[in-house]
Amino acid sequence: MALVRCPDCGKEVSTRASSCPNCGGPVAAEENKDKEIKVITEHTSKSLKGQSCLSGVLFLLGVLFIVVGIPERYRISGASLDRDAPDMLSMGFWMVLGSFVWHTIIRISIWWHHE
Repeated sequence: MALVRCPDCGKEVSTRASSCPNCGGPVAAEENKDKEIKVITEHTSKSLKGQSCLSGVLFLLGVLFIVVGIPERYRISGASLDRDAPDMLSMGFWMVLGSFVWHTIIRISIWWHHE
């Protein structure tokens, strides 16, 4: 850390300071002009944010179907399962898989369009 003189008041100021603590004048402005500050901003459209939320809801719904479908599929009772009825376990599996693929595509799309 080096000390330089303030161009306004002449007091010694650190080179790390952006302004003089005595008078408030800019000190390191000349040194910081050479350094380029790069700011990356992610501009995500509302449509992609909404789709991301919907894929999350679909994922949670699929997990719920799996949790409810496991006992239904493997219950121990005298009644036989109706094979024509939609199986909640497989529906839940496909919901989770579909929401995962959907969410992955959305995240790639967001990454692709960032600035």
